[in-house]
Amino acid sequence: MIEKLLNFLWKYIAGPIIADAKNAETAVWNGVTAQTGYNLFNTVTWAVLAAFFGYFIYREFDRRDISFTPETVVASVPFILIGGMLRFIEDAGVLVFFLRPFLITPIIYFVIAGIYLASFVGAIKISEKYGKSRERVLAEIGTLFLTPVAFYTFYLLFQFGINWSLLLISLLIPGVLTAGFYWLFRDTGFGEAPYYLIAFSQFFGGAVSMVSVSQGYVQKQLLAQFSTQLFGAPGILVVKTGLLAAVLYIMQDMEDDEITEAILVLALTVVGLATGLRVLLRLVAGI
Repeated sequence: MIEKLLNFLWKYIAGPIIADAKNAETAVWNGVTAQTGYNLFNTVTWAVLAAFFGYFIYREFDRRDISFTPETVVASVPFILIGGMLRFIEDAGVLVFFLRPFLITPIIYFVIAGIYLASFVGAIKISEKYGKSRERVLAEIGTLFLTPVAFYTFYLLFQFGINWSLLLISLLIPGVLTAGFYWLFRDTGFGEAPYYLIAFSQFFGGAVSMVSVSQGYVQKQLLAQFSTQLFGAPGILVVKTGLLAAVLYIMQDMEDDEITEAILVLALTVVGLATGLRVLLRLVAGI
């Protein structure tokens, strides 16, 4: 019974991560072959874990009376960019194997979350001691971590070579769509920086995915695969735009629940911006 359980966990949970870390389609352990990418079991597992930790953080922040606002999420963008860049660095195959599983999705989410929570606590203490804005301190800490990661990412990009045309089109599409969002909502309750951030994140993630599919890249997420089968290459952009509309509809009645609103902004920004950045960097580097 235990052996069957271990084989199941390997095939559907751990094995896909190891295969991804080896840049291989499969990984074998104890005679059981695991396929890289997402399947129904690991998708559900990671979603449940994410929901659990999100709820736990919500309860702790609420219990300790710690404010967490959409504006805090805007200050957290450097940490989100770090996640996308580290994922690309892992894809580039320049790290020792021991480190690579820690930078595979979704393990990397927990790694970045740990760094972020430690930085968040540090920002609170620094802001209280020196009378500075917590959001400003958090952004400064994030930028401090981001700078060396960004420099190394750009170094790798120039080593591989940059496809400037793919870079331009991948940024132009979400830029135009975000400008349209701004024009439509600038005089409404959604005419603030956090909402522009989640709009750009969803448009960016969808546009980059669309361009990557047109270049022959294979999508590993089940939702992305399904949307592409349903709508073609623009499928994930259509789905992400629909997700953005749904979340904005929910948010319009959440003025008294700032923490939940901020968590939604954070979740959409992470799945759009971090994932999209990783795909964009792979796309323009040709790996």
